[in-house]
This record gives sequence, C-alpha cells and structure tokens, in this order.
Amino acid sequence: MSEPASASAPEGSTRWLFWHRRDLRLADNLGLAAACRATPAVTGVYVIDPAELAAADQSAARLWFLAESLRELQQGWRAAGSQLLVLDGDPVALLPRLAATIGAAVVAWNREVEPAGRERDRRVAAALQASGRKVFAGWDQLLVPPDALSTGSGDPYRVYGPYWRRWRQQLEERPAAALTPTPAPGGLHDLDTAASKALASALPGEPAKALEDLANLGAAFAGADLCPCRPGETAAREQLEAFSHAALLHYESGRNLPGEAGTSGLSAALRFGTLSPRQAWAAAQAMRPAAGSAEQQQAITVWEQELAWREFYQQALFHFPALADGAYRAQWRHFPWENDPVRFGAWCEGLTGVPIVDAAMRQLNASG
Repeated sequence: MSEPASASAPEGSTRWLFWHRRDLRLADNLGLAAACRATPAVTGVYVIDPAELAAADQSAARLWFLAESLRELQQGWRAAGSQLLVLDGDPVALLPRLAATIGAAVVAWNREVEPAGRERDRRVAAALQASGRKVFAGWDQLLVPPDALSTGSGDPYRVYGPYWRRWRQQLEERPAAALTPTPAPGGLHDLDTAASKALASALPGEPAKALEDLANLGAAFAGADLCPCRPGETAAREQLEAFSHAALLHYESGRNLPGEAGTSGLSAALRFGTLSPRQAWAAAQAMRPAAGSAEQQQAITVWEQELAWREFYQQALFHFPALADGAYRAQWRHFPWENDPVRFGAWCEGLTGVPIVDAAMRQLNASG
C-alpha cells in the first residue's frame, strides 16, 4: 500500500480531525494550518499507543516531557475554541472509530520519516479510507522534505557536505514567506452537542484518564527542576529567544565548553515538535544583522549546519529504512563490540574514574 500522499486540502468538510504526533504545538504547524484553512471545525487528537510505550526504552524524563507538553497543548486548543483529545489505544483501530463518532470527514497529520511510523500511517490511512474518510498528510518536521533533494544522478545524498550546500541553496532560493513561521489558529469550532454526547458515550472517561496515566508514568522523573529541556510550546519559544540573543553568537566555541551554557537545549523541543524547524531557522536569520563580526556570523552558520545535520540523518532514514536496525555499510553491521556489562554499567552511573566522562554522565542522570 502506498503512503498517504501530500495533497491539496479538501474544502468544505463539516469537521476535520487533526492527529498530533511529533508536532505538539499550534503555531507554525503546517498540517494543522491546512486543516484550519479548510474549515474552522477542527478537533485535535493525540494517541498514546501502549505498543510503542512497551517497545521503546521510554525514560521517565521523556514521558514527563511528553505529558507536560500535552497538558499545555490541551490548554492551547481550548483557547483556540476547540479541544485536544488524548486517547490510549491502537491508532489503526481508534482513529476510524473516533472520526465516525464525531462526524469528521477528513483526518489530517504531518508525515514522519521513521519506517515504523510510516508503516503505521499507511495502515491508519487504509482503515480510514475503507470507512469512507479522506486523509490529508504533508511534511512539517523538516525545513526541506526528504524527497526534495537528490544528487546529480538522482540518488539520495549519502555525504553531508554536498547535502549541506544543496540544502542551504534551496532555503536561500525560497520566498521569505515560505520560511516565515505562522501564528497559532484561533476561532475554531468545537463539537456540537450531539457529537459531544456521542463521544462521551463511545469513550466514557477515556480522554481524561489517558493523559493522567501518562503523567503518572513520567512522575518517576526527579530532575524536572534541573532538566535543560523545558516541556511545552511556550517554553520552547522562550528558550529559543533566550538562546538566539545570547549563546548563539558564540555558539561555535561555547558548544564545546562543558562549563558554559553554550547550547540551545532545544533537542527535545525539536524531537517532540513543541518547536518547528522554521521557527529555529527564522530566529537564526533574525540575528544575522546583530552579528557584528565574522566570528559571530560563523557561529550562526555553525548552528544552521546543526539543523542541516538533523535533516541529513532524517532524509537518510527516509531513503534507507534499514538504518533503523543497524549500520548502513555492510562492514559495520557485525562490529566486534567488547560488550562488557560491568564497564557499561560503570559508564552509565558515572563511575569510570575518568573525571570528564563521569561528570557528564552524572549530570545526564540527574537532569534527564
């Protein structure tokens, strides 16, 4: 089955359902913006898939970040005039049932690059289309979609240097409006009385319970006050602003000094999508006029290159899904790792006896 294609948003739908995944924000969310342009009757949903929680090594810090970000996102949806449902279950079975219950004619989401996520999306799209619903899926989590760049021979890039140059060139050639972050939607229409009653009957108590269960899983994280990654869309924007007006101009050297706060602390925000890559790029461009020296201009370029590294690896995973399970090159797939559990445990706990390594690991353990 083919993937749900990027397409023009259908017009005139009575209600759309927008499925959040790695885009836990309202502002500058391309898929959500497309839904809101089609109709003000949009409802949000996030599905906590127990199979994913069981299969992945979900740290308490990650679950805490996710739960707190979803809490804020729910508040944002209410302020916009609608609501975000947080549900627990298999999205392949749950989303068609939810769409039918609330009368959503279209279900929209932003595409992902991971093989498992793409396969899940294909199954969800098939189930929705089999029930008579339309699907809208487009790119949001990358500045340049993974299938938009190729070498002169038409192949995906395997080397970062040429990729960076072509990636930067494409951004420079785009109209400014295409890279300008968009504001959060407002004036949305919530479910009417009949749909609300149908939802309460079909999923009694489930929306409130799912988020509470997730928060309880994240409650084991004791480093919330120390964690440099702050959950939620508001905190991500504040962190970006603080970083861009201070550490960004000294990023090239400051990022390599453990005793300085020289990095952005935005890795989790970009991973969970509480911040968009367009917001990050726009902040860097806004600081260009304030960079008064060649060193400061270079510092901004280095941070842009870090954004490009993020996208380089994601386009590689998109084109070479086997990377999800191991090395790309055959000679590294059977690397003779030492695999000493005692030494590995010492490294994890910061007990190797190497001061800089131990200090870093203890900080990671405490701060998440």
